[in-house]
Amino acid sequence: MACPAISVVIATYNRSRALAHAIESVLGQTFTDWELIVVGDACTDDTAEIVARYVEADPRVQFVNLERNWGEQSAPNNIGRSLARAPLIAYLSHVYLWLPHHLKACSEALTGTGADLVLGTAANISFEGGRIAFDSLRVLLQGMGEGNRWSPSDLDASVVAASCWLIRRDALDQVGGWRMSEKERAEPSQALLFRLWRRGFRIHTLNDLTLVIVTAGNRPGSYLQRETPEHDWIAEHLDNAAFASELAAHMPSTNAFDERRSPRRPPSWRRAIAGILSHLGINPRVPSIAMRHGWSRGAYLRHLRRVLGLDLTGLPGAAPTVRAEAVRRACRITIGTPVDFRAGADGARYLATGWSFPEADGVWSDGPSASLMFDVGSAPTSDLRFEFFLVVFQSAPGTAREVVIDTTRGQPIDRWTLSAPAGDWSVAVPASAWIGSRIGLRFRFDESKSPSELGLSADGRTLSIKLRRVCIFRPETK
Repeated sequence: MACPAISVVIATYNRSRALAHAIESVLGQTFTDWELIVVGDACTDDTAEIVARYVEADPRVQFVNLERNWGEQSAPNNIGRSLARAPLIAYLSHVYLWLPHHLKACSEALTGTGADLVLGTAANISFEGGRIAFDSLRVLLQGMGEGNRWSPSDLDASVVAASCWLIRRDALDQVGGWRMSEKERAEPSQALLFRLWRRGFRIHTLNDLTLVIVTAGNRPGSYLQRETPEHDWIAEHLDNAAFASELAAHMPSTNAFDERRSPRRPPSWRRAIAGILSHLGINPRVPSIAMRHGWSRGAYLRHLRRVLGLDLTGLPGAAPTVRAEAVRRACRITIGTPVDFRAGADGARYLATGWSFPEADGVWSDGPSASLMFDVGSAPTSDLRFEFFLVVFQSAPGTAREVVIDTTRGQPIDRWTLSAPAGDWSVAVPASAWIGSRIGLRFRFDESKSPSELGLSADGRTLSIKLRRVCIFRPETK
């Protein structure tokens, strides 16, 4: 059998239903030259039976169930690495799911940049009120880097789950692979990442959303629960080209309101201290973990095991890039087919910048401007018309809102004065405004205030228009 390009390692323990979703996300990769090594940490549930189905169906999949339970992923990950035949290694947690382009994007970046390690970006998701739906979805970023560079001094932004990584095997070998938690004061994955950085290996951040995380560390007893409703929900949407855009639209640091409400970047003095510690060889993660869980080695893992129910004795100025990249990849639109911007209705794939999160009846702009991106598949040879159904936020009865619309490259398109609370507005876009098959349209708004500033509600967003639907059509067909 020919040597694959990438070896994927999944360490697992008694989460067979979640594991099945993780394996399916590997099978769904657009990059197909891989082998998958599932390493059971002495699993006692039906994991072997579940994985056997995939082994029988696909020769790229293999399963090893260890006789000894190590109680963490470090040993299974090292055993998986020893079995791997490929020059590149990718790790995937048994409770995480890759978006379909993860391996392709990471491998292309690794080849193109000459990096030793490429880090994808993760969407760390939760649901408000326990209701699993788009309109209750909340997302935080993990794995960003300014200028596509990773640095331990970025503090919270520096935490990157191993499931985001694609790494050269020889780099892993040179730092000795994974160390057991009892030898580390930080999480084993983050300690390994820090060692790679200290040794001077080249680390490149994609700043492109490739992984979905359902956090286990803040859900007490989650490893004792067999059902996986959050993973079932993710799996339903994973193949939807708009899913990454929808997740990006819910990320706090990709919309202006949440960025103002809860800024992600730590103060400069904390970053400076973290930089000093890093260059002294001290992982900046260690002091914060020690203050919460103690200075002894392995303290964090012991805390995590108690939370999970296994002990029987967590985004930056570059965040809009993630949203824009997700939109760039998914913004294909069919001429003549209306687009709906309600939460979960696929409209998020066109929301490039300046929009709040999608709601049950559309999406509000938030700030002085907002932009959309569209790709019609081939360069238009004649003018196209855009028709928008909008709701106008009026700061006082009878007031009008001026909207200037141009391309994101500065070409003027139209100027509207919107006074009615809701209705249809259309604009013709000449063929000369398109860049190949794509166009970015920017809305710029006159001065406006938030509902909280006007005493209308506690909403702190700067609202101008709510976008409900849009349709692109050829004038002769209307």
